[in-house]
Amino acid sequence: MKKSFLAFCLLIVVLISCAVKNVNPIKSDYSNAELVDGTLSYTVNPGWQRVPVSSPLRVDQIIIDPVSQTELNVFFFEGMTNAVEANLSRWKAQFKPDTRKLVDNKQFNLGKIPITIFSMTGTYLRPLEQLNPDSPKEELNDYAMYAIIAELKSGTWFFKAYGPEPVIMSQVSNFERFVTGFKVAR
Repeated sequence: MKKSFLAFCLLIVVLISCAVKNVNPIKSDYSNAELVDGTLSYTVNPGWQRVPVSSPLRVDQIIIDPVSQTELNVFFFEGMTNAVEANLSRWKAQFKPDTRKLVDNKQFNLGKIPITIFSMTGTYLRPLEQLNPDSPKEELNDYAMYAIIAELKSGTWFFKAYGPEPVIMSQVSNFERFVTGFKVAR
């Protein structure tokens, strides 16, 4: 167990160093001419509000519901490919097994961008210490997650929102509109 915890900590350090290295060149809401080749461009929906990121792993942080403070967090990992199934398995495990319900799990191409949409409801098991896999969990009933994965040759983008089920489900059409605006800089 100690070895797995140390391996997990090492993985987090590597991911943080990769994410921090990539925070500056990644831009969104700009014309494609300003983007670094191969990066993803997206536009924040009206009614959503971009806020300063609160973690070095995030490249963007967007409030999608100011009342509940529900956020859409954006991550980019340069060079990471073939990570969809591993992340879907990990995300399923973040919900209590006897309560979780798969709402959506689909894959499609948006132009040349492979997209995965994944949504689940149930009792969310939020770790009290975010970077510790062995951390005690807080059970949040009637929660939902909506996630979007965009796979590019340069790396993988993850867009993830957790929040009260009514809040997340009320945003589904906004998430769908958000995804249709994805573009890749050439």
